[in-house]
Amino acid sequence: MFLLIITQLSKIVNTFYAVFTKITKQMMPFYEIFRPICQFLSTVIFFSYILSIFWKL
Repeated sequence: MFLLIITQLSKIVNTFYAVFTKITKQMMPFYEIFRPICQFLSTVIFFSYILSIFWKL
């Protein structure tokens, strides 16, 4: 059950990241600035989501 949730979440994060990188590659000068920020944000969102699931249990 828990592994299923994690795999679903990682798929969501991966698709979000793929879309974001496609958009940022159109604006290449900003790409190098936004990439670490995006990685950080997706990680924060991912972990806060996991924590909220744990909180409800």
